[in-house]
Amino acid sequence: MVIMSQNKKKIKLAIFTGSDMRTFGGGEKYVVELVNRLKSFEIVIFSYNGKPPFRQTYAQIKKICKTKIAYYNAFELPLIKERFMFTLSGIKALNELQKFDVVYCLDNSFFTNLLLYIASRKYKFKYILGIHDANILKDKPIIPSSARRMLLKIYAPIRNFGIMHAPNIRVVNEADGEKLRNMGYKGQIYKITDFVNVGRTKVRINKNRFIVLFVGRLSIEHKGVDFLIEIINKVLKLNSNIFFDIVGSGDNGEKIVMNLVKKNPNNVKWLGFINEKMLSKEYAKANLLLFPSRFESFGLSLAEGQAYGLPAVAFNVRGPNVIIKNNLQGALIEPFHVNLMVSEVIKYYKLWKNNKKDYFRIKQSISKIITRRFGQDTIMPKIINMFTT
Repeated sequence: MVIMSQNKKKIKLAIFTGSDMRTFGGGEKYVVELVNRLKSFEIVIFSYNGKPPFRQTYAQIKKICKTKIAYYNAFELPLIKERFMFTLSGIKALNELQKFDVVYCLDNSFFTNLLLYIASRKYKFKYILGIHDANILKDKPIIPSSARRMLLKIYAPIRNFGIMHAPNIRVVNEADGEKLRNMGYKGQIYKITDFVNVGRTKVRINKNRFIVLFVGRLSIEHKGVDFLIEIINKVLKLNSNIFFDIVGSGDNGEKIVMNLVKKNPNNVKWLGFINEKMLSKEYAKANLLLFPSRFESFGLSLAEGQAYGLPAVAFNVRGPNVIIKNNLQGALIEPFHVNLMVSEVIKYYKLWKNNKKDYFRIKQSISKIITRRFGQDTIMPKIINMFTT
C-alpha cells in the first residue's frame, strides 16, 4: 500500500538527524545527499541544536541542502549521549509531526526514539529507525573502564527496549540485521546500504606521485587514527617515495596527526576539513585509500574512495567487509595487525611503480564495481520503496 498525503501527491517526510547538521560528519553529509535526491517528497530535516565546534555554518548548510531545516533544543546527558526534547522548540518539533506521512530517525537516543514512537501512534505516520551509527547496538564500551561498563550494563536494556519497539528499522549491513533478529526483534527490517554519489567521479591515475589517502573524523577509538600514525611512520621508514594526505578534523586524534606532519613535512599533508569539491580532487589524485577503522556501520568514505577507483587497505571489520568483497578492490587485514597493513601499502606502491597502465585498469574496474553495487541508481529505488510502502 502506497502512503500518500491527503492534500498533496508529494509524500511528507520528516528526518531527524543524529547530530547537529553543522557538524557535517558522515551522517549529516548522507542526509544532505539523500534529501537532494528525493525530489518527489516534501521534506523537513529536524536537527538537534548542538554545541560547537562546527564544520559548517547555518548559511553553508542551507546553501547545499535543498530543503527546510528546523533546529530544536534538547538537554543532553554526557557519556551515553541521551537527549531530552522537553524544550519549547523540541515540543514544537514533536507537534509538527502530525503533518507528516513518514518519519525517519537517525538519532539513537532512547528518549528521542520513544517520543517519536509515541507520536507515531498518536498521529498515525510511518516511523522508521535508521541504524547508521556503528555504536547503537554495542555490548561493551568503546573506551574500556569499570564505570563505562557498569553504565552500559544499566543502559543497554533500556536502549534495547526502545529499539525493539520501533515498528520499522533500516540497517546498512547484514550483521546488524542478524543481531536484531537474535535479540528477538519482530518488526520490519530494511537491509539497505548507504549509497555513493558517483555522478561526479572520474577515474584518474597519478603517474607522478603515489599518494595514500585517509578520509575521516580524527577519532582514535573509532577511526583508528593511532593505527594510521603507526602505519605511516613504519611505511616511511621503508620507503620515502610514498606520500600521505590526511583529510579530516575533530576529536582526539588531531594532536598526534599534527605531530606526525611536523615529523614528516615532506611526505605527510594534513588538509583538515575540506569542502566536497576539494575532496573530489583528493580522491581523484590519490592511488590508494587507507582505512584503519576499528568498526563501522558501513564506511561511506571507503565506498566513495572506491567509486573513484581507489584500491583500499582496511581492517576486516563490520563495514569494510560489506564493501570490499574481492581481492581486486583491496585488502582486508586481520584486526588489528598494523605490520600487515604496512606490507600492503608497500605492495600497492610496487604495483603502481611497475605498471601504471595496469594500475589504472584496476582503478577503472573498482569504480565500476562500486557504481553497480552502491550507486544511487541501485540504492535510491530501495529507499524510496521503504518510504512509500
